[in-house]
Amino acid sequence: SSGQNNNNNTSMTINGTLPGGTRGTKYDSTVTVTGGTAPYTWSYSGNIPSGMSIYYSDSYHRGVRLYGNPYLAGTYNITLYVKDYYGNQVSKTFSFKISDSGSSSSLSMTGSLPNPARGVYYSSTIKVSGGTSPYSWSYSGSLPYGLSAYLTDSKGSGIIIKGTPRSTGTYSFTLTVKDRTGASYSK
Repeated sequence: SSGQNNNNNTSMTINGTLPGGTRGTKYDSTVTVTGGTAPYTWSYSGNIPSGMSIYYSDSYHRGVRLYGNPYLAGTYNITLYVKDYYGNQVSKTFSFKISDSGSSSSLSMTGSLPNPARGVYYSSTIKVSGGTSPYSWSYSGSLPYGLSAYLTDSKGSGIIIKGTPRSTGTYSFTLTVKDRTGASYSK
């Protein structure tokens, strides 16, 4: 029927909210459009958190779904634009916050690295405390020549620095551990 295109397409409304979320935790929220004539075309400006994507919610594009695991905490501003079949367009701006996971304060390291002696086999372990396994480790700076860092187990519960140092000197490096939620701790 030709009459159905008359009034629907001029009053379009974007419905829904983009609530806050938590870094490292699954985020899933859908925003929809009412009014207008399908199919719709959506676009956005602004930034979405790393680790998240925007998908169409159905084959007629009646909505968009913001989904994923945000990597970075912060406040994000995004403007969604939707255009209907006849070219009518409406937009809505959303502001939402991704909070820190909270476990970063409980994440720390235990153990110490006593000074090694050149030519003498060395082995010392630093363990992770708190957080949620599995853990990943990295270091910046330089270890003495002859020493290497290894994970203590498949979950990354600790890191062992071992080997036979081949040189003398003062070495400085930073160990960083990250847990499953993305919380990190450096020492």
